[in-house]
Amino acid sequence: MSGRNFDDLAGRFKSNIYGTRKGQLRLDLLWEHIEQELLPLLYSEHGDVTVFDAGCGMAQISKRLIQSGCQITLCDKSIKMLNQAKSEIGESVHCEFIHASFQDMHADYREYFDLVMSHAVLEWLDKPEDGINALGRSCKPGGYLSLLFYNRDSYVFRNLIRGNWKKVESNDYTGHRGGLTPNNPVSQTEVLSWLESAGFVALDTIGLRSFFDYMSKEMQLNREYEDILRLERMYSRVSPYRDMARYIHIIARKL
Repeated sequence: MSGRNFDDLAGRFKSNIYGTRKGQLRLDLLWEHIEQELLPLLYSEHGDVTVFDAGCGMAQISKRLIQSGCQITLCDKSIKMLNQAKSEIGESVHCEFIHASFQDMHADYREYFDLVMSHAVLEWLDKPEDGINALGRSCKPGGYLSLLFYNRDSYVFRNLIRGNWKKVESNDYTGHRGGLTPNNPVSQTEVLSWLESAGFVALDTIGLRSFFDYMSKEMQLNREYEDILRLERMYSRVSPYRDMARYIHIIARKL
């Protein structure tokens, strides 16, 4: 089961994604959802919470969970991304770093974690459904999944309004070679079906960046960030705006 190795793009992710407003919006909205909806469930049911950050990237969410007292195992296929995660988190007795793809985690980690996180990873896999199954193998029965993925429906709509019709008609969802656009965006309908097959039930769903990515570059830069965040938060649960967001975040429970 193969997927993208980001050794060649680690620096660009830090500057072009996480150093921008769109990256900050994604992190802020994602953390709010986890903090408000997921952590109360975890802490009410578990003492010492174990977390698996599958494809951890720069580990911004894991860093906040460590500060909340969670015990975290982080893995990434890219050694450069893993080193950035170590730099982001610093020294901590509450985390373990593993240089591997999450699909290859050994049997000791089967049904081990109270919470499994996969954030902006699924869309980079050649076979996303197999990725869901691999995440399910690491999650305890009764445990939780935090799944963030790049929304194909948003990608299609944005290409339609920009006139890239041949790309849409050919079902070509790949980004430019060496770019930061995922090579395999997935639809919410597909993901929900895969989750069900893997033994998960979806509990709550929000959209991240429901309108920001459709704004002009000038407006993205000139409007007050807090105003954008407030309106994104307001529409993150409202259909159809939620379903057209650039990213979808699903909180699910393993049966």
